[in-house]
Formats: sequence, structure tokens, C-alpha cells
Amino acid sequence: MKIYTDNINDHTIEELIPMVHEDRVKAAMKYRFEADRKRSLLAHALLNSAVKEKYPDILLPVMPVADKFGKPHLYITADTSEPVHVIDSSYIPDIPASADIFEHNGKSYTEVYFSVSHSGDYAVCALDDHPVGIDVEVIGKESRNIAERFFARDELEYITDTGSFYHIWTLKESFMKVVGLGMRLPMDSFSVTDYDSVSGCCGFSFNGAGIRTSDDSLNEIMGNMKPFMKEGTDELTIRGKCSKFADGYSLAVAAKEPWDGSVVPGLLHSSLSHCI
Repeated sequence: MKIYTDNINDHTIEELIPMVHEDRVKAAMKYRFEADRKRSLLAHALLNSAVKEKYPDILLPVMPVADKFGKPHLYITADTSEPVHVIDSSYIPDIPASADIFEHNGKSYTEVYFSVSHSGDYAVCALDDHPVGIDVEVIGKESRNIAERFFARDELEYITDTGSFYHIWTLKESFMKVVGLGMRLPMDSFSVTDYDSVSGCCGFSFNGAGIRTSDDSLNEIMGNMKPFMKEGTDELTIRGKCSKFADGYSLAVAAKEPWDGSVVPGLLHSSLSHCI
């Protein structure tokens, strides 16, 4: 896994626009405030940088496509590394979650696993060979009342101060990105487990709390969770790791096993040169 980070204050909007797909530029420019525009643009500039480093012959900029749950995917042709811009994503849910290469319309495609996040002055991007999720948050005021309202009961023991609250929060956010359900997955339906406050490493378990059994989406949620569950158990094949990152920030990543919690830093600042 590689993580790419950068500070929005080191770039101008005019500098970032050529590094990002025009559709993403249009979306970013709808934000009212310049800082929000820069965060969105920088996150996707980092994605382009990361993809270019791994696939030097790929054509930039790339544009991910969202599935019906809103999770972005990026597919490239397996033989030429030509980027695939999928307009009709209706077939995406039929792709086996464990498939490294799949066929569509007579061509072979492979998925590039990535995740982006941004908060405050920073944008981050993770790239891995397996499903991955990343989240970064500015550490604000302690919010134990939020944890007591939305977190699983067994997670409360890990929250001893403001920093630990945001570590658990970012771990949960990164988990929701890995499984591709986002906020459709109730935050008390799964738990951070075996959290080590020194290393920042943890596991996850799924209990299904808060999911309405009468809801038609139950089968869809369980369908998304199944590829990440050990057969015959409620144990998950996802590991997480968090750290303080920069002063006043919490950063967490989660990825499907096999992953030992190690992270290789991506290029910082100069990484954007790959997009030019």
C-alpha cells in the first residue's frame, strides 16, 4: 500500500485543474469556498499521480465511476493500461468482488483499488492491490456523546480523550469505504476490535446492529459484506491502522487481508509532477 498526501496551501486552483479530469473539475468548482474546491481537486490530482506511478503508460487524467452505492471505481484494460471511463455502471455490481481481472464486451479489465479523503489543509490518497479505504480528519473537540450515540458499545473503552475518539472515527470511516457502503452502513453495525493505541492497528467485526431486517437493502448490504467475511463466522478479513499524521489530524487506513498494517509513503508534493 502507498499513501500520498499533500497540503492545499502549496497549490493554486489554476495549477490543479490541468491535473484532474474535466468532470471532476466541474464538480469541484460547484463548491462555494475556494478551500473546498482545492481539497477536491488535490485529492484527485494525487490519485492521478499515484496511478501514473504504478502504470507509467496510462493516459491521464483518469475519471473513476461510481457504483449504485456511490463507491468510486477505476478500471483499466488489463493488456494495454488504457484507462476505462465507464459511462453505464449498471454491470459493476455483477463483477465478483474477488475478481482481479474480468471480461466485459470482449475486453479484459482490472480494477485499480484506491481511496481518497480530505479535511482541513490536507488531501490524501491510498493505492493498494486489494480493496482499501482511507480517511483523514481534523481533530476537533472531544465528542464522546457522539460515540455513545452512534458507535458500537464495545468501542467506547478505546475512547479516553479527543485524539482516541478521532482515531476510532477515522478507522470506522475507512472501513465503510473498503466495503463500499459508506453511510448506508450503520456505524454501530460493526466494531473496531483489538485496537492497540500504541501501534494504531486494529481488526473489525460485523454484528449487523441497526440494519432494518424489513429493509430491501439488507440483502444488498450483506452482499457487499460477504466478500470480506471469513466463511462461517462474523470475523472480517479487514485490518485497520491509524496515526496522528500531521499536527492536529488523524489519519486511518483499512484494507482487506493479506495486509500487515505496513504503509509505504507515496511521493509528497513532488508527486504531482507525474500528472504533467
